[in-house]
Amino acid sequence: MSKPQRFLPGEWYHCYNRGIDMRQVFMEHKDYLRFQMLLYTCNNRMSLSMRSVRSEDAEFEAVFEQLRDECLVDIGAYALMPTHYDLLLRERVEGGISLFMRKLGTAYIMYFNAKYRRAGTLFSGRFKSRHVGKATPLKRVVNYIHGNPSQLFQECRKSDVHRNIVAYPFTSLHDYEDVKRAEGSILSSALLEEVLTDSPSMDDVLEDFNTLYARSNKKLWVTS
Repeated sequence: MSKPQRFLPGEWYHCYNRGIDMRQVFMEHKDYLRFQMLLYTCNNRMSLSMRSVRSEDAEFEAVFEQLRDECLVDIGAYALMPTHYDLLLRERVEGGISLFMRKLGTAYIMYFNAKYRRAGTLFSGRFKSRHVGKATPLKRVVNYIHGNPSQLFQECRKSDVHRNIVAYPFTSLHDYEDVKRAEGSILSSALLEEVLTDSPSMDDVLEDFNTLYARSNKKLWVTS
């Protein structure tokens, strides 16, 4: 059994996981909404109520109005894709990343298995992480995460890829573009200024995604 991951205080980590055997982990629109709600409710020392939430619009927005106790992590960026998710995290309390990811994974698997009448694991083992080190500027990792949806539009012209990335609803790119939405509460407004001082250009998003994706596959990116 591998040793539990350790995370340095004040350091950013790219945390991610994908479905076991490359299976889809988000089957429909409401599954993405559920995961976004859990990004908010699980980032809390105490448990927040998700009882009777059906991911309808009014209920979805109400989740993000709940008051939280001390947050476990800072969430700097995220992207949800059909077969995987990517998160940029920094601990706010000791052990915060591990606890947050355990709560998030358990809550979503319970929801998914109950909804689709299945049993067993959903993700490919324990979540993975990469330390965002000096060799890879934080801004480039943010762009990489936000560039994930480009994989869904590979047959499109570049201008259409740009438009589709901006329109894709299940990333935090909208919050960096100062779009007002309920799920913007997943990130803190003060944190956005620290992570990225200006709105990203779509050319930079695509370039950084393609560069870091290639490095990741060759295992050149600094890992924790």
